[in-house]
Amino acid sequence: CVGLCVCLALCSDGPRGFSQTFLAGDTIEEFQVGQRCVVEVPDRPPRQGTIRYFGKPHWDSLTDWLGVEYDEPVGKNDGMAKGKRYFTCPPDHGAFVRTQFVRVSDEGP
Repeated sequence: CVGLCVCLALCSDGPRGFSQTFLAGDTIEEFQVGQRCVVEVPDRPPRQGTIRYFGKPHWDSLTDWLGVEYDEPVGKNDGMAKGKRYFTCPPDHGAFVRTQFVRVSDEGP
C-alpha cells in the first residue's frame, strides 16, 4: 500500500471478492466488493456509491485502487479504464479512486 494508508491484512474469498483493511489517518477501513461507500475527494462534494473493484490496476502496480459505481452520473467511465474493463456500470457512473478517499457507509442509494 502506498500513500496515507498502511496495509494490515489481505485475504481472498473468491473471484473479485477481495477484502483489505487499511489504517488511513485515524480511521481503519475494510473494503469489500459490493459494500456501500462514500467518496470524499478534496474540493469535491461527497459522493455515494458501491465498491465494484478492488486491487492494483494495470496502470499502477504499486497502489491499491477502488472502482466505484456512483449512485448518480457523476463518474468518468462505465468501469473501463485505459482500455481495460474492471467492472460494469452505466455510463458516467464509474470512477477509480485511491483508498484514502473512500470510507465504508451503510447509507443506501
